[in-house]
Order: sequence, then structure tokens, then C-alpha cells
Amino acid sequence: MRKVKNIYFQGRKLQVENRTTLQRHTEKLPISVRNFLTVQTTAKGARDALAIGEKLPKNLKLRLYHTTAERGRQTAMNIASGHASAGGKISHARGLGKIGKTERATLHEESPIRDYTKVDYAHWEQTVRDWLDGRISAEIMQPPQEFIKNLVRKQLAIGERARKQGIKENELLNISHDLVVIAAFEGLTGEKIKPKSKMWPKVGEGLHLYHVKDGNKNRVILQYKSKRYDVTEKFNGLMKK
Repeated sequence: MRKVKNIYFQGRKLQVENRTTLQRHTEKLPISVRNFLTVQTTAKGARDALAIGEKLPKNLKLRLYHTTAERGRQTAMNIASGHASAGGKISHARGLGKIGKTERATLHEESPIRDYTKVDYAHWEQTVRDWLDGRISAEIMQPPQEFIKNLVRKQLAIGERARKQGIKENELLNISHDLVVIAAFEGLTGEKIKPKSKMWPKVGEGLHLYHVKDGNKNRVILQYKSKRYDVTEKFNGLMKK
């Protein structure tokens, strides 16, 4: 894949210093309450993850994070293998872990689900919509605004904190789940995604946060599907303690 050194936004050429990606794991085997964390990716899911890794920008050092779910771990490992086989570099810099306030390979967020026995998986997309609209008890799922704030502060902010400390040219790739991608998108853009719509992230899809330089200003540009948004103000607000 071509290198990612600049992006264009509203007619302006912006220099990319780091990129943070939050994406859904690749295709998984059938899931249930009992195997929610242990279900693995399919053979196709493994191949797709390898292909994703092969296409990542080669000028950015890849650092991977993943949830504790096995499908997340497998997706991450296959992406790393694909990236390395295509000549890409993998970052193991401990400094990035410290910047993110964790040395773990897993995401800070384990899952917004607190009680797996009370979630309606049969109507999953509507469940996610109900959660983000505040219609699910905090005993069952973590309040969405609390979850989004922690996700940005403790994981998605790593690329921004790093570039402020002179650490650049990193691809910080977070493998998570569809509801997490949607929560981040809605929390940063203010737009809503309807169940069954084309905006719902497919397996292997997600969003990019470009940490860019615009003259003397630092900006954060979110890209989801084919559209870009300036989310600098909202992002910085969520980063504050």
C-alpha cells in the first residue's frame, strides 16, 4: 500500500504524524453467551486479517492492541503477520505503553457489557442502539458516555499523547467490536448509526483517527467509511481529566 504521510481535508494538505485505528475483528464462528470471549475467527477471518496487515502503510510502525476476546487476539496476530510478511515494521516500544498508561497488549476496555446473561443477542444491532440511547440499565451495560470517555482517554489518545512528546510515524491499531467502533464514532462526531444501515461496521472495518499537523496547530481528523470529520475539539475535551 502507498505510504500515508499526508491527507487532504476541506482542501487543505495535512501532515500525518500518527494514526490510530479502531476496527472490528474479522469474521468469527457462531457465538453464544457461553463462548462470547472464547469464540475464534473463521478460516476466512484469518485470511482477511492477513490481507489487512499486508495493506497497512509501510511508513508507519504497527503497534497492536486487542480485547481479551479470542477473536480479537487472533485478528490482531494475523494482521501483524501480514504486515511483517509484506515488509512492514512492528513496534514494541515500551514508551507508547507508558503514554497510554498501560503496558498491556489488551485494550483498556474489556467490554461495556457487565451482565452477559441479560443482553439481547438475537437483536444485537437494536441492543447496541438502545445502549447508546441510554435505554439499557447500568447494571447490564456501562453507561455509554462513561465508556466513550474512558475509551478515548485511556486508549485512543495514545497517538495524540505520543506525537506531543515527539513520538511519530506509528499505526496504533486497536482490534475491538462493532459496538465499540460505533460508540467512538458517535461520541466524537455526534452522528448516529441506525441498525441495519450501511454505516454499521462490517467485520474487519473501522475508523481512523489521523493525528495531523495543520500549520502550527495539532488536529485530529476522523475517517469512517469514505467521510472525514474534524473531531479535534470533542477529542481534546474527552482527553481532559
